[in-house]
Amino acid sequence: LFKKYNKPLFIEFVCASNFYENNNIIHRFINNFMDKKTKDMCLIADGVSYVTENILQKKYPCRKLIDKNLNDYYYNYYSTVEIKKNDYFKQSWSLDNKPEILMMVHVGFMDSNIKGQDSLIKIGKSLVDKGFKNFNITFVGDGKNKKDFEQLTKSLKLDQYINFIGNVSDKNEIFKILRKSHLFVFPTHVEGMPRAIIEAMASGLPCLASPVDGVPELIEDEFLIDYNDIEKYANKIIELYNNYDKLIEMSNRNFNKSLEYSADILSKRRKDFYTKLKNVKE
Repeated sequence: LFKKYNKPLFIEFVCASNFYENNNIIHRFINNFMDKKTKDMCLIADGVSYVTENILQKKYPCRKLIDKNLNDYYYNYYSTVEIKKNDYFKQSWSLDNKPEILMMVHVGFMDSNIKGQDSLIKIGKSLVDKGFKNFNITFVGDGKNKKDFEQLTKSLKLDQYINFIGNVSDKNEIFKILRKSHLFVFPTHVEGMPRAIIEAMASGLPCLASPVDGVPELIEDEFLIDYNDIEKYANKIIELYNNYDKLIEMSNRNFNKSLEYSADILSKRRKDFYTKLKNVKE
């Protein structure tokens, strides 16, 4: 439609197009259809910005990526996360102050299972079954599935280990919760470049997450675990608690990585992207 009326088309690509997880024929058809349309749009767009540095670009290349000599087309990458100087918090952990209770946290909407809350609850059950009971899991977020997650917690007899604090709209309050935690666990199913992980890293948190979409650009392979692999998550959590120096190392590494996503850096890229597009089309 844009090209039909000779209008420029610019795309901000924030997430991969896996719209449905259910493996039935209708959902597979819709996923494949939307995936193809997304690829086609990237190829005809005058400019594309990606939230990842490399991953989405490989699967959904724009014309400028295919032919670097095209001067009328442009691309860039930047996340939609907004982390300002005062948001950063470097943890001051040491081997001398290892916590008695490992405080884990998850942040995400609860309108579906996509963010992996049900997986994390089951991970909690696996920890208890393995005899590891010195932990607490805090869920931040709300949505129509919240009652289901609470019911799953009760049915697995995990009430003393898991608490739901609902929606927190104030970003400063979310950062306060993150800073009081020791480990961010995010067995998500689909992501672009997850802001929740970047904010956790900016709070100096070690992170375990699924190797989906842009997540591997943030977290080292050793700490990427498929959201269905409950036992592997549980074993890794126990391993990290028993090797607290590893958690400290992860904290420092993640904090330094998060500095690449500061508001100053991303704002400059965003401004550069739109300035160049404007100049190209004038």
